[in-house]
Amino acid sequence: KEKENPTDDDIANLKKYHAAFLEKLGEYEDMTRSLERLMGMADVPTSQLDMTMSGPPFSKPVKPETPAADKQPELSVLDTDLEDKLPKLIVCGTDMGDNVPRIIVCEPLKRADLEPFSKISGGIGSVGEGAGVMHKLNKCLETQQELAAENAEMAKMRHQLQQELLDKQDMLDCMKQKMMTMECEKYRIQSENCELQKRLMMSQKPGDPPMCKRELYMKMRGTSPDACPMGGSMRASKDLDEDFSKTDEDAKKIGFDGEDMQKITSTSEALHLGYMEEEANACCGDTNNIFPEGVCMMERLNFGGSGSPRKPVCKRMLPQKSTQTDADKEKDILFATDKDPKLKDLREQYQRLHGDFKNKVTEVASVRVDLEKTKKELDAITILHHELEALHQKTLDENTALMAEKNQMQELRDKMNDLEQQANVAKQMYKTGQEEMEEMRLLIEEQATQLDDYRNKYMKTLQIAEELKKENEFKERECADQIAVEIQKVKLEMQEQLEELSPIKDLLRITQQKLKETEQMHNIALETIADITKKLESANNEVDTLRKKVDSAKTDGDLNMNLMNSLENADKKLIAMENDNAHLKGMVSQLEGLQVNQAQKLEEKSHELLQMTQQLETLREESARQVARVKERSEMIRKCLQAQIGEMEREVATCRAATAFANRERDEIRSKLQMEVCLLSENFRDSQNRIVQLQQHVNYLSASHPTALIDLIK
Repeated sequence: KEKENPTDDDIANLKKYHAAFLEKLGEYEDMTRSLERLMGMADVPTSQLDMTMSGPPFSKPVKPETPAADKQPELSVLDTDLEDKLPKLIVCGTDMGDNVPRIIVCEPLKRADLEPFSKISGGIGSVGEGAGVMHKLNKCLETQQELAAENAEMAKMRHQLQQELLDKQDMLDCMKQKMMTMECEKYRIQSENCELQKRLMMSQKPGDPPMCKRELYMKMRGTSPDACPMGGSMRASKDLDEDFSKTDEDAKKIGFDGEDMQKITSTSEALHLGYMEEEANACCGDTNNIFPEGVCMMERLNFGGSGSPRKPVCKRMLPQKSTQTDADKEKDILFATDKDPKLKDLREQYQRLHGDFKNKVTEVASVRVDLEKTKKELDAITILHHELEALHQKTLDENTALMAEKNQMQELRDKMNDLEQQANVAKQMYKTGQEEMEEMRLLIEEQATQLDDYRNKYMKTLQIAEELKKENEFKERECADQIAVEIQKVKLEMQEQLEELSPIKDLLRITQQKLKETEQMHNIALETIADITKKLESANNEVDTLRKKVDSAKTDGDLNMNLMNSLENADKKLIAMENDNAHLKGMVSQLEGLQVNQAQKLEEKSHELLQMTQQLETLREESARQVARVKERSEMIRKCLQAQIGEMEREVATCRAATAFANRERDEIRSKLQMEVCLLSENFRDSQNRIVQLQQHVNYLSASHPTALIDLIK
């Protein structure tokens, strides 16, 4: 699968695979070239011929040294049979320019002058052995083809196995996700169960006298705080938490057998029901008028179904006797069950949730069974993969052994080809020597020009690299300067805004002081208003008393006049008090208006402060973004320049490799030319010797048979 964003590890692995692939390609190319040379489909290079820097390709036979006593005196030309020693000649006629006859030497070199291939190479060059070598080579080719086919099949099988492994991995991921969803669903159901239990407990209204008073029991009996002294099964919250943790661990460690599943579900069900019953027994409600003295409500309601085991009854410690009969008790029980439909709904909902929990547990078990099966299949696939890798390694070892044998056969084949081609190459060497020398001179000139071009390109690339480095440094400096300038600008703007915001603190202090003063004035005004209202009430009471007195004493004139005067005085006081009250109310309203104005100003200033803080945050974010953008740009420019420098370095490396290759070719050509010059010089010496022999032969013929030679010339 292709990745959108490959990592550095992926790139390194790809490079390793690419290098290994190139090595394999090189090995296969070498194998094909060697096979072509074995089959005679390609020309044998001149380096494989028996030519060295020291001498010509045809080494002269080394004559065995004989002692001085066995040496015979050298015979002169006249003492030997010159006709047998002289080479065979053909006279073709005269040339067009000069009247010199054309003479062709039929056998310039005798076969006996050459050393046999067996002496040079140390092998036997018989025809039967060559046929055996060809047969072995054919076998090697067939085995190589078979191994290549097997390797292709193994690669296909490996690809299929990798695809299957990926599919299984995807299935495992899906199963894990399902397991996570099932666990989340299980936790959700457990939380719903807890909520339902809490609702059930809250639905039971507590009565006046509680059913179980634990502290009173502890004081009276001295029992432990974790157990009910009346024989009930109420446990502490720690034990219940431990039970729930055990059930969770059992649900996580669910096996693959049906019996284990039933055990785990039954234990979880029993624990949940026990928890519900214990909570109900611990928190019995108001049942003084419904149930008898020693029975809890959950026992009467038979919570948990008919099949669940009942807990022991929690009895009351407070002595209260019941005066109800059995019929009245049954009626009360029926009335209670009909009266609380919430309990029925909660019980049904709990049963439904419990059934869903069981189903989820079974689904989790089936999913884990499938997961184990997939794990087993994966283990089998990995074992098969290791076996296939071992078989592949074995085939590679066999292939290397066959390649070694093939290389040995190739050496024999090369030696045979050398023996067969030496004669043909030796015949053409003299004719093509001069042409090759001219071609080599041209090649040397071309190589020199190419070397000059490569040097110029190398120097240009070095100059470009230096210029790019300088530009990169200059751009980095510019970027750093720009970043520093922008940071300074942002700092100055932030300082200006902070300076603008600094007087807001003083304004806030002043407004707060004014608010405190206005509040104090408001409190004082309220106190004065309260005093005035009290005085008004007392004055009204006095007026009422005076009016009553006036009504009672209408007959008395003197008293009436006094009362009228006192009433007028009281009315005046009342009017003055009302005026003072109105004045104080106006002052209170003014103070309230000032308070509202101050509050509005405070809100406006706080709003401005929030706006300024938001602007400051936005400026900070913008400055950070600008800095990040500048950094990204500089990083992109740096990466581009590094890529260009890397490309330049690669080009320089290729130029160096090309120059090294050209130097190597030049050295090889020079060595070949030296060998060819040596060959030509030896051939020239041989031709001079033959010319001398021919001249002697002509002189001999002219001296012995002058008339026959004249007739032959005519």
